Amino acid sequence: MIKKLTGEFPARDIYSQTCSVSDAGQVDETSQFLKDKVRSVDVVIYAVMSKPKDYYAPLLEYPRAAWDEALNGNLSGAFLVMQKLIPLMNESASIIFISSIYGIVAPDFRIYENLSSNLYGGKYPLSSPAVYSASKAGLVGLGKYLAVYLADRNIRVNVLVPGGVYDNHDEAFYQEYIKRVPLKRMATWSDYNGAVIFLASNASRYMTGQLLVVDGGWSVW
Repeated sequence: MIKKLTGEFPARDIYSQTCSVSDAGQVDETSQFLKDKVRSVDVVIYAVMSKPKDYYAPLLEYPRAAWDEALNGNLSGAFLVMQKLIPLMNESASIIFISSIYGIVAPDFRIYENLSSNLYGGKYPLSSPAVYSASKAGLVGLGKYLAVYLADRNIRVNVLVPGGVYDNHDEAFYQEYIKRVPLKRMATWSDYNGAVIFLASNASRYMTGQLLVVDGGWSVW
């Protein structure tokens, strides 16, 4: 990714830093890295999807270790990152949390009924575990809290709520999914580019504490 970005923007200084957001020590190191390299921050995009071992286990068999690890990455990591990066942020900066449609509505379990395999691997069929809904809903609450907390500094905090992205899913799953989408397709990754640019830029300068839902109409029905 760095090579690609450097090639596209040769006049820009582009850096990368590996960080496990659930590790407070690594978050500290990343904060110091940013302080040394860029001194201040204009935009933070928190886009984390933690999938530990047994992530797709059924609810009544769900291991506590898997729950804790997913929650740490998807939600608690956002808390750690905000603690360290908010002091580095400029006035009028923007924070964007990437939630999920399943953070504001329940999964439709019917789309998973006929699946016996999982394209992401593991022994359990593809599903949407409770920890995903809980953690992504938690980002919505945290985002609203921070929007008020940071309003005096004119730092905006909004939550992007994306629908499902096509990732070479089984045809049976895909057909069941798009039956529930008015636009009759799953998203591509590029479908969210405009929404992220909008939230990061001054085009949304009077918007904070809000959800921007980009789901093809899934949540309309």
